[in-house]
Formats: sequence, C-alpha cells, structure tokens
Amino acid sequence: MPTIAESVASVLSTLLAQPVTAGEDVSMSTCQAWDSLKHIEIIMTVEQTFGISICPEHIPLLTSQHALVSEVAQLVGHD
Repeated sequence: MPTIAESVASVLSTLLAQPVTAGEDVSMSTCQAWDSLKHIEIIMTVEQTFGISICPEHIPLLTSQHALVSEVAQLVGHD
C-alpha cells in the first residue's frame, strides 16, 4: 500500500505530466504546469483519491507537494 507522500506524488505526476517522486517538493512556484486551473484539478483529485474534503479556506495554501501531504495526513489521521 503506497504512503500518503507516494500517492500525492502519483497524482502530481499524472496531472502535471512530469515525473514527481515522494521526496521532492514540487510547487506552483517551481512548476510551470501548476497554474490556478491545474491547482483546482489537483485539489479535486487528491480529495477523490483519499476520500476526504479539504476545507475551502485551506485550498489557496496548498500550493506545494509538502503542503498537500501534510493536509492529507491531518485529514486521514496519520502520516
């Protein structure tokens, strides 16, 4: 079973059309493909992948791989 970090990396790899590993920290500021429209797609896919609902107020803050992993870990209750 993949870890949260591995699953988030997989989502980003697919949606950003570039390889992303669990150890990286890809973000909106470092990845040209991660624009505002792609950001909403990433959030929706992460929610669907993990069966969670991200607080709308948090969405603008989740602009990096690290932030997404942390948010998912809090919502599912583990790392």
